[in-house]
Amino acid sequence: MERLTWDGVALHAGGLPGFPESHGCVHLPLQFARLLYGATDFSVTVVIAGDAARHVGAAPAGVVAPFAAGGRPVEPLPLNVPWRWTPAQAPDGPTTVVVSKVDQIAVVLRNGIEIGRSVIALDDHDGEVHVLTLSASADGAQRWLYAGLPGREAEAGAELSAAMLGRLRAPHPFYVQVRDSLKPGDTVVITPAPIGAGSVGHALTVMDALDEPAEVP
Repeated sequence: MERLTWDGVALHAGGLPGFPESHGCVHLPLQFARLLYGATDFSVTVVIAGDAARHVGAAPAGVVAPFAAGGRPVEPLPLNVPWRWTPAQAPDGPTTVVVSKVDQIAVVLRNGIEIGRSVIALDDHDGEVHVLTLSASADGAQRWLYAGLPGREAEAGAELSAAMLGRLRAPHPFYVQVRDSLKPGDTVVITPAPIGAGSVGHALTVMDALDEPAEVP
């Protein structure tokens, strides 16, 4: 299995013979699991999309709950600063930019460690999760391609248009730093879920680990 959280949520092959279904784990066909485990490593971005019939169970800390190495919780950084950029916190590794529509905040993670964040303005309120991957052609030109999550399969492989990109506004120095740090294979996750504690808006379960089975009315 590949662990997603420190309290037991994981990607694992098959079911759990003799045990109830696990709370929040993602069950995979055996052969697909073998291929996935062989192609992934630490700090790879995993996106779990879909609100499971509007089940609400997201942790108050939001999507980007801060943890140090080994899973030790750390104090969250405040969201009320214009922008900051500290790439020395993680000099290399895969980079993911998480953009929260409700918070109007972008957080940059490299190798699973936060290296920057900024206030942004995103004119997009469709209530959906979108994932884009930076791709490079043979001539070196780079473009953002949609991953096509469940329910959004039609957009898989489509290129992000300049018009859509223009709907995202951020402090120019932050934009330049992020742009220059990204490489092919890096990802952007745009979510309606909050990033920080205390956010308000429509609740969305990104990942849920429960100690006891939830009662469904």
